[in-house]
Amino acid sequence: MFKNAMSSANQGTRKFSLCLHIRKFSRALIHRANAREPVKPQASRAALRTHGLHCVFMVCTPVCTATPPTRHPNFKAGGKSMKKKKAFLAAFLAIGMLTGCLGRSGGGTMNTESSRIYVTEEGALQTATVETYTQQDYYRADELKAYLEEAVSGYNEAHGQGAVTLDSCTLENGNAKMVFRYASGSDLAGFTSQYEDKVNQVDSITVTRVSDILEQSESEGVAFKKASDGKPAEKKALSNKGDCFAIVVETPQPVTIQTQGKLLFTSKNVSIKDHYTVQTAKGKNYIIFK
Repeated sequence: MFKNAMSSANQGTRKFSLCLHIRKFSRALIHRANAREPVKPQASRAALRTHGLHCVFMVCTPVCTATPPTRHPNFKAGGKSMKKKKAFLAAFLAIGMLTGCLGRSGGGTMNTESSRIYVTEEGALQTATVETYTQQDYYRADELKAYLEEAVSGYNEAHGQGAVTLDSCTLENGNAKMVFRYASGSDLAGFTSQYEDKVNQVDSITVTRVSDILEQSESEGVAFKKASDGKPAEKKALSNKGDCFAIVVETPQPVTIQTQGKLLFTSKNVSIKDHYTVQTAKGKNYIIFK
């Protein structure tokens, strides 16, 4: 995937990878600890071995903050430098391993400790991608923000303005955080797939009312459980919550989903982490919340 992302960047296209474990890096992109000294390949490989780089992103305010490092003397604006800039950003976005642990979440606001899909009480969808890294001097927050905005613009040109919005991105204290907002579940599925945000990637996701999924889930033989204690939920209990929200999500691998409202019921295959957070199973999942 790294080769595909780099190739697309060099050709001036908008495709990039949000999350990916990189094994090899271009020495010009990685070894920038001292911009005034020539790059040594051995130092680049040593840096890769020494610093266990990770990846991370999430939601906040639409601003980017970080102290820009000194530019390399060979960095020039315009022309070929733009391709180099895109290649650099593609490499940054690809660096690292996905954070696997779940942070503790509370009601109301999106948890900022790990990557996840967030569903508001109005049924709106967001994703947070959270990654950690070392050697912040290698990266520029303003360039990252510009590149992400370009990616969003490219997606919106094909799918309609407002399909995807970059809510925030930050590079600070070894943490990279990005949050995107989506006009629909199909836009979330399309954007995360197109730009390889694998930690939040789904085949489909729909937010509707419980009353709209009762017949469908029954025909599929779905068994529900209470979020409070994990015990089986009766059909009548579900029917009484007909006006509450239901998330129907199909995933190629488990993903973390947090709801703004308190969880009420889930399908039996869903793993409940706390009152607001679940981890789906591979395949089709049902999540009901206030």
